[in-house]
Amino acid sequence: MRMTWFIAAGLLPAAAVLATDPAAEAARLNRLGAATLHSNSPTALRDALAVFQQAVDLQPQNASYWGDLGGAALLVAQRDRSYFMAVRGRDDLEKAVLLNPADLDAREGLMQFYGIAPWPLGDEDRARSEAAEIGNRNASRGARAECSLGKIFEKKQENSLALSAYRAALRFDPKSERASQAIKRLAPAP
Repeated sequence: MRMTWFIAAGLLPAAAVLATDPAAEAARLNRLGAATLHSNSPTALRDALAVFQQAVDLQPQNASYWGDLGGAALLVAQRDRSYFMAVRGRDDLEKAVLLNPADLDAREGLMQFYGIAPWPLGDEDRARSEAAEIGNRNASRGARAECSLGKIFEKKQENSLALSAYRAALRFDPKSERASQAIKRLAPAP
């Protein structure tokens, strides 16, 4: 309690905070990274990436921090059309899932990555596998993930894969209007 006052008053160096509670510092850095990511700064993506990296460095077993780092790297990759950043973002999200297989945000990021990325990074089977894992852990979220994947495949003009994703969505949520409408639109008439 007293240390908090000294830190807030600027009487204790930031290094002392790190030495006493690296988890708290990592959490602070991760929140700062998220705030930076959503700022209007022209360097927001790169700045957020650096701050998220610091959080991961302090708490390398925190899946959520890896997921945020991977998401920021993929945003940089998309903006800059960077192969290196795409691989980095994918690998960071894979690390998040390895640390916490129930991290549905990281799985969704991987699903989108594998569905959208061009060859050699894209992998439709991996995208479908991630969508299925999401659904196995949370049926309503799985239905939304499958519909999202169906839309990705439609944009790529891969209608058979899109139909498969929409049908999978109905297995997770038989009342999904989005999936039902898409199947009616894409399925060949008998």
